[in-house]
Amino acid sequence: MKLFFCFLILISSISNFSDEKIKGEIIDDIVTKISGYKNISIDFDLLYENISLDIKTNKKGKLILENDKFSIDLDEQMIINNGDIQWTYLKDINEVQISNNEITTGVSKLSDLFKISKNDYKILFLKDEINFYLIELIPKTIKSFIKIQIKFQKQNKEISEIKVFDKEGGKFTYSINRLKYDLEINSFYFDTSKFPGIEIIDLR
Repeated sequence: MKLFFCFLILISSISNFSDEKIKGEIIDDIVTKISGYKNISIDFDLLYENISLDIKTNKKGKLILENDKFSIDLDEQMIINNGDIQWTYLKDINEVQISNNEITTGVSKLSDLFKISKNDYKILFLKDEINFYLIELIPKTIKSFIKIQIKFQKQNKEISEIKVFDKEGGKFTYSINRLKYDLEINSFYFDTSKFPGIEIIDLR
């Protein structure tokens, strides 16, 4: 009987090791694919929730990321950031605010998706669902967010959902409607000449 239980423990250990190895390989494949993107374009639905502040908002948008540069087009505003300068265009009043590069809550955090490294993050395999994998990124150093959860399609390892959890108790859920990558992008620049009568506020 004792030998039988030892055998069961051995089989269980081998099974657990094999399972962890498979999960590790899946994570490696996903990290390699994302890190290989030159840039990424995402059409998304954004849900922001903060239970403690009783906030819940829904928006649609398009986000383009390349290294530390990004542009985002939301319902009421457009933000373009080239890594040094940020333009925030308010559509309803035809006004653009120009400022030095700054952290934009829930947006610039996503640039960290291009910098996934086991040296920088603790990467956890959370779920193996019917059509999806779910992994979690926990930064090893202090950042403006606590963690990022990413859901991937099993078939092609494409991102289908991103959740960013910030330190103020907020959660940004990006449901991906369309994703493209390795695009030809001319520049990250806001051309004021394309907006007749625009009011320019330079905060630099």
